[in-house]
Amino acid sequence: MKIAQIVCTYPPYKGGIGNSARHFAQVLAKRGIQTTVFTPKYTKEEYNSEANQINKKIQVARILPWIKYGNSAIIPGIYSRMKKFDRILLHYPFFGGSEIVWLFKILARNKTPLIIHYHMDIQGLNFLPRLLSIPSSLIFNSLFKRADHITCSSLDYIKYTKLKKIYQKYPKKFTEIPFGVDTNKFHPSPPKTHNKKRLLFVGGLDKAHYFKGLPVLLKTAAILKDIPELPEWKLTIVGEGKLKKTYKKQVGQLGIKEKVAFKGELMDSELISIYQKNDLLILPSINKGEAFGLVLLEAMACGTPVIASDLPGVRGIFKNNKQGLTAEARNEKDLADKIKILLLDESKREEMGRQAIKLVQQKYSWEKVGDELEKITKSKF
Repeated sequence: MKIAQIVCTYPPYKGGIGNSARHFAQVLAKRGIQTTVFTPKYTKEEYNSEANQINKKIQVARILPWIKYGNSAIIPGIYSRMKKFDRILLHYPFFGGSEIVWLFKILARNKTPLIIHYHMDIQGLNFLPRLLSIPSSLIFNSLFKRADHITCSSLDYIKYTKLKKIYQKYPKKFTEIPFGVDTNKFHPSPPKTHNKKRLLFVGGLDKAHYFKGLPVLLKTAAILKDIPELPEWKLTIVGEGKLKKTYKKQVGQLGIKEKVAFKGELMDSELISIYQKNDLLILPSINKGEAFGLVLLEAMACGTPVIASDLPGVRGIFKNNKQGLTAEARNEKDLADKIKILLLDESKREEMGRQAIKLVQQKYSWEKVGDELEKITKSKF
């Protein structure tokens, strides 16, 4: 079987949608399914060839777009190529790419089954991106009604998105396939022995990832700084992007320079070490732009408990008060209260860390995710 994955970005670009496409290709390849990933070729400097042969089962075809802006690109070149595949797997959103897939589904004579993996609703677009998203919005209902199957990381999230009416009408068309984590790479280290407690944030520091809510966490850090009974603590921020200077300025204005360290972008091995050494990972997302939160899985696999916003999709990854805590989105006081609880209770943190490892191994290994994905791709539609 041959599958075409259509996605707006792909590694080495850092982003959740592209990384999930890579993981999907990898788990399918292990099961003997050949995948070609079609993605825009955004810069000649970054990618010097149209296609990359990763192994016999995975190929990445980077296509020059007619028009591009940010992670939106019109690539008509994929239309004729899709005819050669047994299944099409579109990662949505992809402004410019989804329209071509929609046209193919309407006009092509062959009835190649279409599977759409719905990542998230798009929130807070500026003028030009909003303008570029209009064609995608116009075909939205038609595209998803024509899809043979729809997968998502969380059905809880789907119930609150633009897809909720389609889900209500065609619930059997949907399957929840959560993201996974490589438990051979992301694993616990020996017990933490440092005296200063370590808080961690991992996420992009650019406009595309504004929904990660870092400004909320920085305001929370300012509240924590003034709580005398807390042990010594430090917040580490891992990530890179054009808003980094803005966030550093906010740190200075809040008077928390001595409490915050920016680490920039890290290699996987460095990131794993950071997860292992920190006492808490915090994901203070502010809206539906956050549909899952892969960093939660990575931290939990390393035995680090988590605190995350009580949002659809995110809140379903772990059980509140078992592997971590949920906090009200955009509420610095509530987030500070939750962090305070865990900073003051070492035994609770340690038990949550143990429960986090167990949960990831039982539910979120890529092997388990791959089994479900293989079942969907081989289904007869």
